[in-house]
Amino acid sequence: MQVLKEEEKTVIDRLNKLEKLEFLDSAEWRDSLRGLRNEFTHDYPEDPAEIPEQLEKLVKASQELLTFWVKLKPKLEIYL
Repeated sequence: MQVLKEEEKTVIDRLNKLEKLEFLDSAEWRDSLRGLRNEFTHDYPEDPAEIPEQLEKLVKASQELLTFWVKLKPKLEIYL
């Protein structure tokens, strides 16, 4: 947002702005990633069998993040 010389007040305002500018496909997607991070770091599974399922979710999310970065990088290079 600094590159665009704009200052949004809240995180959700920033995400909505980035979505509108097509830097972010979905502000909700980012919220789901944040929820996954919180789940992984704060909720400890009582059943050890749940750990592989959590790890699979993280692997999928990390792949999504890498794909997002590959798409985002060329858009950002215009401003740098």
